[in-house]
Amino acid sequence: METVSSNGSGHHYRALSACTIENVRYRLGDTPLFEHDNEDRWFETHDVSKPYQVVALFDGHDGPRAVDYVRKYVKNELERARSVTLTTLQELFVETETDFFENIRIYVEEKQKLQDAIPPGMKSYQASQQYPREVARLQELEPLISGGCTAVVAVVCGNKL
Repeated sequence: METVSSNGSGHHYRALSACTIENVRYRLGDTPLFEHDNEDRWFETHDVSKPYQVVALFDGHDGPRAVDYVRKYVKNELERARSVTLTTLQELFVETETDFFENIRIYVEEKQKLQDAIPPGMKSYQASQQYPREVARLQELEPLISGGCTAVVAVVCGNKL
């Protein structure tokens, strides 16, 4: 990290760089099982009118939908905020989670109806033979509702984290 002064405002910001590595799952013996797109995201704010800078890292899991949604929502809210406190961040993440689940609720409800149409305990192969449309739709819905995100948000104010 290198300290960089803003354009005369008196606030100092830290320049940072970030990199990620390709996601690979391994078998025993370090043999790659498969690779998939990187699901990690980050952002930092650079508003010189504010006495703080926000750096946020997002670790996506099982698809990019959740991580992309959370990154965009959190970034937009933090850029509009006049100040950032622990309470602000806690409320923001509750709000983000609530909004995300409201966005996918229709898909979750559809999945439940499709699963209810297939008798409990039926094997996957048997279900795909007897309920091909339902199984196909369940497979289409899965990427829309699966996944998650872990977030780390740091607020830097002057030389304090």
